[in-house]
Amino acid sequence: MSHQKKIIDSLNDILATEATTIHRYFLQTVVLRHLGFPTLAECVEKALAGEMRHAQAVMERILFLGGKPEPRVSTAARMPESILEMLENDRDQHRRHVKDLNLAITAAHRGRDQGTVCLLTRFVVEHEGHLAFDEAQIKLARKVGEKEYLNALIKLSPEALSPVTAAPGELAR
Repeated sequence: MSHQKKIIDSLNDILATEATTIHRYFLQTVVLRHLGFPTLAECVEKALAGEMRHAQAVMERILFLGGKPEPRVSTAARMPESILEMLENDRDQHRRHVKDLNLAITAAHRGRDQGTVCLLTRFVVEHEGHLAFDEAQIKLARKVGEKEYLNALIKLSPEALSPVTAAPGELAR
């Protein structure tokens, strides 16, 4: 298999993860608003917009490389039983996605495709920010208890709960 084909296949795998995440975040946003957690819903909605931009960029890259985008949803989204379980599921998904992104970056390096390397490196940094956010929220919820954590969420502004994300060039600023 050519390097180009491996890169396109890797990008389609990344696209499937992005599409699945979009599906999951959309469900979470609607359910969180319904449950009375608009601050957390808004935070997830911002992440949803970011995932949509990721999916678009990956599709554009696949087309640029002469491939065909295949935005399949790899697993059905379901709403977890608790907010803590939702955060844990998101954390686990972010861990897997960072690992998959790094594998795709390795394939792009082998194929000497610096454009894909740059694109996916930016995604790694953003997802590591989401991962750090998820881990901090899980730690806090476990420390104070889920009920107290949820009570505090009701009082927070959306800006106070935003995950830290930055493109590689923005980290040095």
